[in-house]
Amino acid sequence: MCLQFIIDPDELTRLQSAPFNPPAFDNQFSEADFDQEYWHAHTGLRNVLIGLGFSDSTSANSRPDFSMNDDFSLSRFIGVEIYNHGLATRNTLHHIARFLCSLSQDYIVFLTCDFDDSTELFFVVVIRDKAIGQFEGADSAEAFGFDPTSEFIKPIE
Repeated sequence: MCLQFIIDPDELTRLQSAPFNPPAFDNQFSEADFDQEYWHAHTGLRNVLIGLGFSDSTSANSRPDFSMNDDFSLSRFIGVEIYNHGLATRNTLHHIARFLCSLSQDYIVFLTCDFDDSTELFFVVVIRDKAIGQFEGADSAEAFGFDPTSEFIKPIE
């Protein structure tokens, strides 16, 4: 599988502004069916991240490596907030994309960062064979495998 890396703030905005691949309900596919499908995908992605050696559990002395949305709307969207620099890599994106390709429906994963230090901000969306990013600085872009010389790397407003 070849993952395409794109830095395109306009495309990122478009993907964030509307439900992604919303379900169509009929007598063959109910809201309960979608609920089951969604949480299966959500749990599967969580297992991928845990399989990479990261945790979404907190201890008395530390915060988790990542957290995921605990609610959903009628959209095939999964949100992940990253707290550990080790997850902000090209390898993570490849594992997420590989997982998304295994699903019967198209899902989108939206990654954001919340590091304790002054690291540059980033937003990355992964859809099967495409990763679309917006970065505040070249270091974050390069860590994920994006072109660090892109004209779109600038402060995120």
